[in-house]
Amino acid sequence: MAVLIDTLKKAKQVVQEYIPEPEINEIGVVTEVQDGVITISGLKEAMMGEMLIFPHGLKGQVFNLER
Repeated sequence: MAVLIDTLKKAKQVVQEYIPEPEINEIGVVTEVQDGVITISGLKEAMMGEMLIFPHGLKGQVFNLER
């Protein structure tokens, strides 16, 4: 039982110390900006709810996957 408790404590510590790093997987082209909504082309692997990072530290979220 002590081994399990130690393992869980170590796992919890690793999870708490984890800092996610963004990675560039694809680069798209902004084709339209209107009322805070951006239309982008070229992100073939984008997934619903995925966070996007734009230049100057701006962030966005995928809400529509029209093809």
